[in-house]
Amino acid sequence: MKKIHKNIIVSIIFLTICVTLVYLYLRKQNTLSDSNKIDNSETTKSTNTINDSSNISLLDTIKNLTIDNSNSTIPLSSDIVIYNSHPDEEYEFGAKVTDLGALINHELNTEGLNSNFISSKPNIEYIKSYQVSHDSITENVSGYENTILLDIHRSNSDSFKSDPEMITFVLAKDNQHFEENNKFAEELVNEISKSTKVKASIYYYDFTTEYLKRNQELSNNSILVEIGTDKSDDAYIKECVDVLVSSLKNIKNT
Repeated sequence: MKKIHKNIIVSIIFLTICVTLVYLYLRKQNTLSDSNKIDNSETTKSTNTINDSSNISLLDTIKNLTIDNSNSTIPLSSDIVIYNSHPDEEYEFGAKVTDLGALINHELNTEGLNSNFISSKPNIEYIKSYQVSHDSITENVSGYENTILLDIHRSNSDSFKSDPEMITFVLAKDNQHFEENNKFAEELVNEISKSTKVKASIYYYDFTTEYLKRNQELSNNSILVEIGTDKSDDAYIKECVDVLVSSLKNIKNT
C-alpha cells in the first residue's frame, strides 16, 4: 500500500507540473498575441495619420502657416511681389485672397525664389483700392520696375467672364507696358497648360480704370490674377496655387 500511495503522489506531482507548464505556455502565447494587436493598432494609427496629412485641406494648410497678412512697412527688394488690391475678396469655403497671396509667397520661398507678400488694407471705395495697392508697392518695394508684380484676386460667380475652374490673367491694353505684360501672361498660360488639372486664359480690357492701368504700368511683368470664383472648390484652388508657383519657377529658371 505504501508503494501505491507513493506512486499516486508522484503522478499527482507530475500532472501538476505538466498543467503548470501548459498554462504558462498558453499565457505567453496570449501575451504575444495582445502585443501584436497593439503594434498593429499603432501601425494603423500611424498610417492613418500619414494618409490624413496627405489629404490636408487648403484651410488647414493656411492655418498651419500662421500667416501674417499685415503690411510690410520696411522697404524691400524682391524678384516677385504678391499683393491684393481687393483683400476682402473671399471664397465660400472660408479663405480670403490674402490667404492665397501669402500661401503663394510661402511656396515660392520654399522653392528658393526671392518673393515677398504685401497685403493692402481694405478700402471703402472699391475702385480706389487699386490706388491703395499702387501706393503700397511704390512706397515699400525697391526696384519695383524690374519686379514681377502679381495682384491676386478671385472672380465673382455672376461675372460674364467667371469660371470656377480657371486662372484668368486680366490685362489692360491701354498702358505703356501692355506688350511686355502680355508676353509674360502668355508664358504663364503656356506653362499652366502643361497641367492636366488647371486651365488658364487671358482676358483683355481695351480701356480700364485709371487705377488698374497705373498698377500694370509699374513693371513689365505686372498682371492681375483671378484664381477661380467665390464658388470654387478649395481643393481646386489649392491645385491652382501649386501650378501657378510651379509655372513661375519654370519661367524664372529659363
